[in-house]
Amino acid sequence: MSGKDWHNAGGSVGLFHAVGITPEASSLEAALQGLEPEFTNIVHPEDILSTKRELTNAANEHVDLVLVGCPHASYTEMQSILELMNGKIVKEGTLFWLQTGQAEKDLARRSGLLKALEDLGIFIMQDSCINNFPMKNQGFKTIVTNSGKMAHYAPGTTEGNVEL
Repeated sequence: MSGKDWHNAGGSVGLFHAVGITPEASSLEAALQGLEPEFTNIVHPEDILSTKRELTNAANEHVDLVLVGCPHASYTEMQSILELMNGKIVKEGTLFWLQTGQAEKDLARRSGLLKALEDLGIFIMQDSCINNFPMKNQGFKTIVTNSGKMAHYAPGTTEGNVEL
């Protein structure tokens, strides 16, 4: 298994801790809880750019599907999407799907965020993943996502091209 493979967060509970980012890993000492690391892998900005280039195969085409929330979008991410949309409605002929969990969707409903996103034409999918549905032959030629996981799987599951 290569060093990159260790960072996959797949499975029924996709999870890894990033020092200084996830709450359980506020510091290296907190993350390791007195143990020695099994390995260390430092990710440089060029590593991220290289991976993005590897996972992007879309030309400048019409966008058929925008997909956010793989893994599920947090409430904060949903707020950010609303801000980024800046009142713009999803363009006709383009679908915008946001995947999230029930708790986040319920919070968004109570706060009015859910309605605001739906009013812009964003479809909110709860407790599921687009990869669980038959996506071939749906006509998705170009998919835009913020998810490395989706960028990896989409060409095979949708036969579409991806912009990460």
